[in-house]
Amino acid sequence: TYQWTSHPERILVNNQWQNYKLTDSQTSVKFETQSIGSLQYDKTTCSYSYYPTGYIQGQSSLLSSVSWIGRVAQVGTDEWTSLESLNSASCEVSTSQTDNGITITATKSAANVTMVHTLKADIEKGIKETVRITNNDPTLTNQKFAATQTIHTSPVIELPFMVANNQDLVFENGTTKII
Repeated sequence: TYQWTSHPERILVNNQWQNYKLTDSQTSVKFETQSIGSLQYDKTTCSYSYYPTGYIQGQSSLLSSVSWIGRVAQVGTDEWTSLESLNSASCEVSTSQTDNGITITATKSAANVTMVHTLKADIEKGIKETVRITNNDPTLTNQKFAATQTIHTSPVIELPFMVANNQDLVFENGTTKII
């Protein structure tokens, strides 16, 4: 048999079916959808939580907190240290919308470095995030920068396509830590 789908699953907002519901407040951004899951971005911490599809209220998160920290090392070494001034800096957040989703851009800046976290959520393409760290001091030519992602979750992650004990998950790139 063949199944034809005219559009992604939609969410009911004020008695009208919509691609997603966006709530942008002073402290958070909520993106609620029936197609790719829902997320809540915390503007005070530059972190987000990920939920099953639908409205967030009353649901337990699948990923309770996802965040990034900046690190620095001398070129030629692997002795990384945390960029505390950057990581503790305030979070400036902007949000833009399209018909199919949102882009959240969060920026942290310290004296000589800037970190930009971009989180794109699209009901057809899924969720994509990127992090960019920029050295703003041209005299620091012997420094290299990196970002480390931390994911806080329950001991077992239940997704529609699998159930995983997070102790069994292995990431090869070494930049993601599951807690």
